[in-house]
Parts: sequence; structure tokens; C-alpha cells
Amino acid sequence: MGYRYAIDLDTQTTTIAFEGTVTPEVISALRAELDENPDFTPEFHLLIDGRGISDLKGMGAEVIRSMARNRGSLRVPGALRAFVLTRDIYYGLSRIFTAIGDRDGDMAVFRNYDDALAWIEENRRGR
Repeated sequence: MGYRYAIDLDTQTTTIAFEGTVTPEVISALRAELDENPDFTPEFHLLIDGRGISDLKGMGAEVIRSMARNRGSLRVPGALRAFVLTRDIYYGLSRIFTAIGDRDGDMAVFRNYDDALAWIEENRRGR
């Protein structure tokens, strides 16, 4: 499937873990599945765990720029978005994504999962 997710109603956080090859089709399938889940709301914080990504296909710079500019469900006032990526190339692409798309300090990129979780915990209190 390429991903798995968990919705924590208590912390209002959705955690998505990608595995293997991620394509625009995988992301579209995930969005469709989340839209069908009655527990999912875009207002929840989002922790995207990309440590298991082995390849990004069809996710070149132009796609990243377009996604950042048209963040859709990624851009909800007050909702935090944390990305965890350990491979340099994916970490760098995510930094570009957040540099283009983050104007409110609500998105951050991490190499360490626990650091991302702590950032959401620390910053969600005031939102």
C-alpha cells in the first residue's frame, strides 16, 4: 500500500508513515482514504514519517513547488505539520517544500521522529 496512518483523537494528531516508493498516486490514495475516515479532520496536527521511503517517483521539484503553493489540506490555520525524513535528498526536498509553503511557522522538518513529536507537543498547547 505504501503507507499506514493512525489518528489520535486525544492529542488531535494524525500520524502517517510512508514505506517504499511514494508516487503522486500513493498520495492521492491516502487522501481519498483519509477523506472517507470519519475520525480524520484536517484541523488535527499532522506528523508525516518518511523514514521508510525508499524512492520518490514523479515527485520532482515542480511537483514539490506546486504542492507547497497549493497546500490544500496541509494548510489549516493552527494545525502543525511535522515531516520526518532521514535520507538527505528527501530531507532537502521537504525543506524546500516548507520554505516555499510555510508562512506561519506551522511546518517543520526533522531527521528524528522523537524531535518531531516533541515539537508538535510543545507547540500545540498554544493553538
